[in-house]
Amino acid sequence: MPSAAEIAACKWLTEAEVEVYATEYGRAGFTGALQAIGCGAVGSQEHRRNVDVLRRAIDVPSMYIAGKSDWGVYQTPGAVDKMQTSACTHMVGFHLLDGPGTGCSRSSRNR
Repeated sequence: MPSAAEIAACKWLTEAEVEVYATEYGRAGFTGALQAIGCGAVGSQEHRRNVDVLRRAIDVPSMYIAGKSDWGVYQTPGAVDKMQTSACTHMVGFHLLDGPGTGCSRSSRNR
């Protein structure tokens, strides 16, 4: 956990911007992205919607952060390269952290 001084010095998001995210996460929870794992059957209606979305590029500054041990990074061969070269047109960072796996939010700093 960052210190109080580090938190105060952080200028990444304003308090108003953080509030937007906090409100949405409070409303919808954190597991929405994980629900897609069970909806990817080829040919399903959900799969067709996902394909339409995947054809669009992310045209705002973006960054990917995951654990080096997270299986999702390696799940689809070529996906990381595609993300960095075409899916995200303004990729500002790609970081794999030492230690965490199976989703950073589920990993303990003490393991």
